[in-house]
Amino acid sequence: MQVLPPSQCSANIFAMEQSSIAGKVRVRFAPSPTGQVHVGNARTALFNWLFARQQGGVFVLRIEDTDLERSEARYESQLIEDIKWLGLDWDEGPDIGGPYPPYRQSDKWQVYRDHAERLVSEAKAYRCFCTPEALDRQREQAMAQHLQPNYPGTCRNLSPEDAERRRAAGEPCAIRLKIPRSPFAFTISCAGGSNSPMRL
Repeated sequence: MQVLPPSQCSANIFAMEQSSIAGKVRVRFAPSPTGQVHVGNARTALFNWLFARQQGGVFVLRIEDTDLERSEARYESQLIEDIKWLGLDWDEGPDIGGPYPPYRQSDKWQVYRDHAERLVSEAKAYRCFCTPEALDRQREQAMAQHLQPNYPGTCRNLSPEDAERRRAAGEPCAIRLKIPRSPFAFTISCAGGSNSPMRL
């Protein structure tokens, strides 16, 4: 398998994105407002900004504030100020708007909820009632046996009726994708388009 260097990999990703979108190139920078801007943030923002400007495209700032426990408004304000300090500007974002709002992920919670519920109704996802403590114990046991700590699918085969009864009773739950247990393959574009079989 041929693995391309990061510079070529980025170029390939950009080329694919450009060819798959009719009209102008659209790239985005989506920082999480959970702390200070770091060099990785700055690099991503700069590369995407340069590509958008070089192609006459659109640079979008989208705030990835889905981590409700750690996201803070002060970090969002600081992110915006820091990016401006770097000399970068954007064409769409939470502070200036644009034709494809919203530009904060948390403003799309209902959209995500609706899609998650649809996946459950189509048996492509399921409700998981495992507590954080139970998941921590499972993770510790796997690591003690030098195994990759994966979720064992405890709630995967709950009947829809049982899951709905527990949810209606107020038992906290998460929604997990029902990923096929059989091996499946996907294409890694950066690796020269090779197919990589994967088992979960």
